[in-house]
Amino acid sequence: MRSPPPPALDSKIWARDFNEITRLGGKKSKDRTPACTDIGKFWGNRSVRIVLPQLVGRPGRALVDDARFLALTEMAWVDSYVSMMDGNYAINFWRPITAIRNAELDGNDATGPDAEWRPLLINTPPHPEYPCGHCLSVR
Repeated sequence: MRSPPPPALDSKIWARDFNEITRLGGKKSKDRTPACTDIGKFWGNRSVRIVLPQLVGRPGRALVDDARFLALTEMAWVDSYVSMMDGNYAINFWRPITAIRNAELDGNDATGPDAEWRPLLINTPPHPEYPCGHCLSVR
């Protein structure tokens, strides 16, 4: 089952989310706290898979149990990744950098363009944005 479509571009929800990302997600944000920046930098360069080695090889666990656990974890990750990418290309929604730089095209008076906006950490990946894959540990 695919994700539902993103909020309509002329909606209050779109404007709220757009403005929050513009204000807090940019490289030059003056509103983001130092703690939020540190958290973003920490998780932006890591995968949730970093916890897996902590869960295997524990006393009382057989090697076959650890192997099964890791195999099932990887299967679940691959399923979620395929689902996310299928949704990305089916919905084909612009990424924040595109939306923010071209806000005059969204038909929403509560959003405005910023031609210089850049995300905090990374260059924009070459695939659509929605649904996002941050929760999938795509590394």
